[in-house]
Amino acid sequence: MELAELEFGFKHVSSSGHTLNVQEIAGLTVGLSKLKHNEKFRKIFFWGKIFGTIKDYYVAYGLRESEFEFPVKKFFIATGPQLDLKAIGETFEFTEMMEIPAEDAEKLTNEITTPFLGNPQQQLLPVPTDAEAEEGEPVKEEKKLFESDRLSMTVMKIDRDTAVVPRGSQMLDERHLIVPNKSFRGLTYDEAKSLEAFQHFRAPSDLPRLRAIARDDAQFNPDCLDSIHRDAPKGCWAVRMDASASVVTMRSLLWMGYTSYHVLNTTFFGGVYIGDGQKNGELPFILP
Repeated sequence: MELAELEFGFKHVSSSGHTLNVQEIAGLTVGLSKLKHNEKFRKIFFWGKIFGTIKDYYVAYGLRESEFEFPVKKFFIATGPQLDLKAIGETFEFTEMMEIPAEDAEKLTNEITTPFLGNPQQQLLPVPTDAEAEEGEPVKEEKKLFESDRLSMTVMKIDRDTAVVPRGSQMLDERHLIVPNKSFRGLTYDEAKSLEAFQHFRAPSDLPRLRAIARDDAQFNPDCLDSIHRDAPKGCWAVRMDASASVVTMRSLLWMGYTSYHVLNTTFFGGVYIGDGQKNGELPFILP
């Protein structure tokens, strides 16, 4: 959700049950404006909020061009006011969120289901291991992992499974880079009723999409991103049209708390995650 459309966007996603109050929006507006200026971003986006028992995490990102088709998402985190009646301070100061190495991410499995605390420097409990040192060799000390590592892994997982944009809103330019499509005028009512009208704003992984963007005439193909209708399990997205039939919202049933919206026949769209960072692992057993 772009900074300039923050209040407008929350008006359309609040039906999911989560939104931000006036204090949070004011703090985020100042914090994101400073981040945009300091990091020299053309646009800055509010990604979402992850609940913590002491403080909540606020996540934002900006886009940098890369040598490949898809731009690089650079994430930043900030903590809000402490959830304590004695605390009055606010810290909407965004700092860069470091990516967690693959070998460390493997240690942070879905078995860690405790709520986030709100302290990035909080050390996580050591992950049990059955590995034993050979006779005569010292036991290798496990690398310490912190809540900031778990937060990074959680944000990356959620972003990959969500980050929904309307089909046709992005395109490949003559440099073979994915950029906003200036000729996009929005989806119609009939188009928006189908899951095939929405795509993931991430580097494509489906083989048909990879073949499409490899073609010389790829800039004329609107299917340069993965469609959400292929997501598993089938039925993990809930589509809702408002009473005026002018706004469509998409809610993820896999990551409860993610909602995206699109105002039909306009260029306005966005999405946000507000939740506890827990994946709904029981969904495949609930769906018919």
